[in-house]
This record gives sequence, C-alpha cells and structure tokens, in this order.
Amino acid sequence: MVTAGGFFLALFFSPMATIVPPQATAGALIVVGYLMCSIMRDIPFGDFEAGFPALATIVAMPLTYSITNGIGTGMLLYAFIKLVRGKTRELSPTLLIVALAFLVYFVEPWLVKILAV
Repeated sequence: MVTAGGFFLALFFSPMATIVPPQATAGALIVVGYLMCSIMRDIPFGDFEAGFPALATIVAMPLTYSITNGIGTGMLLYAFIKLVRGKTRELSPTLLIVALAFLVYFVEPWLVKILAV
C-alpha cells in the first residue's frame, strides 16, 4: 500500500522530471553502476547454476541497453538451468510465473512478426 501510494503521488510530480536534462542523470547512473559492481564479489561464480545466470544478467544489461532485458535473461536462464538439472523443487512458483512472463516478453515481438505475414 505504501508503494502504491508513492506511485500515485509520483503521477503528479512526473512532469517535473522532464525539466532535468538526460546529461544531468549521468552522474547518478555511474554511481549506481559502481554500487552494483561492488557487490559482484559476492556472486558465487564457481556455482554454474547461480553464477552463469548472474553473468548473463551483467552482460545483457549493457548490450541491450535495458535493465529489464538483463534481469529477464538472468531469470530465464536460472529457471531453465534448474529445470534441466531436475531441481524443480528449488524453484518457487513465483519465480516460475515471472520466468514465464519474461519468456512471453521476449517471444512476443517475434510472434507478432510471424503472425502478421
């Protein structure tokens, strides 16, 4: 409820965000990137099931210019690796639902093109 209230208030203040030029946000984005990189040492890269999806997430974000695509790539790979290795009990229903939603998110543009022909 608190988050919903915050988003509701943000609706009224969002036009003010257009006042700030994109160049002014670069500093904040660099600091956020630094903070994200500083926790990379805690990722268990020795464990393929956790390390590879994390690496894919880290690589996909800058290559696709999208945080959403990076997170989606990592979640899909994590769920796929667990399913292939037969560790479905380690996957929560919520994670499976989100992974399916990301699968639809990634496949939908291709389906639109195929069905439009």
